[in-house]
Amino acid sequence: RKQLLGVFGLLVLSFAGLLLLDEWERQKNTAALEQLKNDSLSSLRRIKSVSDSYGLDVVDTTFRVRNSLISWEEGVQVVDNANLRIQAHWAELLQSQQNAEQAVLMEQIGQSKVKADQASTELRDILLKKDIVALGQFADTRLYPSIDPVTTRLKLLSDLELIKADRRVRAAAERSQRSAWFRIALVLS
Repeated sequence: RKQLLGVFGLLVLSFAGLLLLDEWERQKNTAALEQLKNDSLSSLRRIKSVSDSYGLDVVDTTFRVRNSLISWEEGVQVVDNANLRIQAHWAELLQSQQNAEQAVLMEQIGQSKVKADQASTELRDILLKKDIVALGQFADTRLYPSIDPVTTRLKLLSDLELIKADRRVRAAAERSQRSAWFRIALVLS
């Protein structure tokens, strides 16, 4: 009877240890996925903010003012706010962790961004002067060639960020799988 009670106690301790190990692994995976979510989502938000500031705010403002959908003053305000968002989020993107491919792409975006920023400054000057002819010429000739390379590369950067996040999730899933097999082996031994 004592031996049976000892075996039962050993089984209870084994299962308790297994449950503790399982809970520890679950918490570790949850923390890793939470960190991944925070890193990836914040990076994606920054990329989207910069892209939207150029693509939606600067480009749309040009056409909205040109078609009298908003006033010249509102246009200046939208462009100013867009430029502030671009500067803030770009600085944060430059400080974020990047793999080699992302670093090359960030450098390319930085080079294209110079022309886009010049176009944004030119747009602001035109809006301040309230020159509809200059606004039309700017929209027809300089706007897209200046902004499009930045927004296109930002889309690619966003895709690379999603791929990086997917790799990290797969690696976490593989670690979890190995841990599960280890726990099964412990139970069976």
